Amino acid sequence: MAGNVGVGAEFMVHSFSGGGQTFIAKDYLVVEVALFPAKGDLLIVNPDQFRLRLNHKQVLAPEGAQFVGSSLDSGFMGSQNGPQFPGDPASREQRIGPDGQPLPSPDRLAVQIALPETQTRKPVSGFLYFPHRGKIGKIHSLELGYAGPAGKATLALE
Repeated sequence: MAGNVGVGAEFMVHSFSGGGQTFIAKDYLVVEVALFPAKGDLLIVNPDQFRLRLNHKQVLAPEGAQFVGSSLDSGFMGSQNGPQFPGDPASREQRIGPDGQPLPSPDRLAVQIALPETQTRKPVSGFLYFPHRGKIGKIHSLELGYAGPAGKATLALE
């Protein structure tokens, strides 16, 4: 809890998903976050309210989802219907979901499912993308810090 706001988070390592698609962001640590305001309270949400602390030392700020999307050619690979290898020409084809509707491109999906900057009285969730090019095996501790108008909280992530 941070004041009157419940905060939940899950470390997704390098992956993000939505609309039946899963993608890998090899240059980012991805955290899914959910915020739960007290009944009737206005919650002000901004991704800049979060920090990711690695190994009790290095502190990372989230990067805008539009930057994650712009690195898809070199940083994102694969999905359930995605490329089988780098440069796969089939990866440029329009993907169709189970409902027959076109699926969003990976770069558009990264933006759509990111934690929004908003004001709400309802729970809100989304993904945060923290730039990181190091090896996952060298991360021994991971903490997500939240500091917003409602208060502060630190969550240990696994």
